[in-house]
Amino acid sequence: MRQASTSSDPGPWGLAVLFSALEQRYRSDVATQRVSGERRQALELLLEELRTLVHQPPDDPTGIMALLGKLRELQERLGPALASPNLATPPPPAASRAAALCDRVGRWKVFVARELARPMLGTAERAAATDLLVRLGRAFQALNVSGAGDTQALERELLRALGRDVREFGVRRHLTIAAPAWETPPRGSDASSVFYSGGESARDLVAGVCEHRGLTLTPRQGPAGRELGPARWRELWTSHAAVFDFGAAPGPALAAVSYELGLARALDHPCVILVPLEQRLPFDVNLEPYALTGRDDAALVERALDDALFGVPEPPAGDSLAATLAHAAATLDARRGQPALRGALDVARGAADDPVAVHRALETALGLAGKPDARLLLPAWPGSYADPRSPRCFHVMPFGYPWSDAVRDLAAAACVQAHVTYVRADLVRESRIIRSIWDEICRATHILVDLTAFNANVAFELGVAHALGRSVFLMGQSDTVERLFPSLAKVRVQRYDLADGGARLGHAIASFLDG
Repeated sequence: MRQASTSSDPGPWGLAVLFSALEQRYRSDVATQRVSGERRQALELLLEELRTLVHQPPDDPTGIMALLGKLRELQERLGPALASPNLATPPPPAASRAAALCDRVGRWKVFVARELARPMLGTAERAAATDLLVRLGRAFQALNVSGAGDTQALERELLRALGRDVREFGVRRHLTIAAPAWETPPRGSDASSVFYSGGESARDLVAGVCEHRGLTLTPRQGPAGRELGPARWRELWTSHAAVFDFGAAPGPALAAVSYELGLARALDHPCVILVPLEQRLPFDVNLEPYALTGRDDAALVERALDDALFGVPEPPAGDSLAATLAHAAATLDARRGQPALRGALDVARGAADDPVAVHRALETALGLAGKPDARLLLPAWPGSYADPRSPRCFHVMPFGYPWSDAVRDLAAAACVQAHVTYVRADLVRESRIIRSIWDEICRATHILVDLTAFNANVAFELGVAHALGRSVFLMGQSDTVERLFPSLAKVRVQRYDLADGGARLGHAIASFLDG
């Protein structure tokens, strides 16, 4: 069990150090008249309570639990002050852009403070949260100074990057090692870059909003002379937010949008989904779409992008740190003779309860191991990994067609022959549909994807599988290959029919499972 710290020893909790920094910042703000008199009285009382807790910490389990409860109670009382600091300077006008952004920043501060109040944070994790709070405080002050003036420079140079970092901090425990199917650039995202997927009409609408807000929209076409699939992946990887227009008719065009949405959800990019009025999404992606009505659509898209770029993250939905550390140890073990690599893995294991420290150590380890295709992702859900000792095949296909059951039976028989567990997506029994699909794709050693009829749900799941870099076998009937959407135009797809009872398809699947 971790021991509580004393006033002379910061201890593993670091409460004394954290309180000292908090008090110093508060005194500085009082001296520069950044805190009003009425707010000062309330904060003085809270600081006195914190001082007593920090400098007289308990050393027994019961007392430690009481301390944690008291810290959480104080954090809840601090929430309103964090969300809307009562500065000595006049606030921006109520209807101004600066006032709206102050509200967003205040919500971020409450979120980060709640994360900081979680018990037993790691040293690097706590430092990252504290740094975010400091940056958020400065952003709030800068917005107040701007008043009713233009905030575009602040948004581009400060706020969007802050939003990205707050979002990544929110999913820090979802750390996952992936090997994306497409070549991935080393650098991260541009916080002011927006990826677009969909038709030209909605694109023109989004382009106008981006220009007005000082955002950069990805080009209409990929770079000249390059395959579109890898180019689109690079554009998505280096963007921060993504907009998807689901106004296309079912078929290859809608499947193309669904595929790229799957890529984006695996990366946990803030996503905006646009649909025509009264149209429903073809499948559940756990995101609320924005309906275009033909009236004030530009204002709707502006609000949607604000919700994406400045939204408050959901609390972490689980923890994949232990699984990721085990996967790193297993996959990098062959090169552990390198002292530097061994040291990086040891550091990662030693910081097993600190996701920020683990992330940094594994980045170093992957570089030392010479794995240029491997990337660390922070997805919307915690990752998991295939167990090569228990091969598992996940079959993604359209259901309800006259031929669906025959193809299912062929695939299932091939899996039985190869001693591979067979799972078809419609047989996954889980109330959280999108989460269960994610988990199955993560756990699969083999994934069969049937593109026949260009089902949007199938294309989405293929996007997730490609982002994670899972082993995928693509197949399709009739003219599927000729009608492939551009991002997959250069990808090998097994053409099949059932005229021979599916013998050739069964053989192809068996070869894939044995490979």
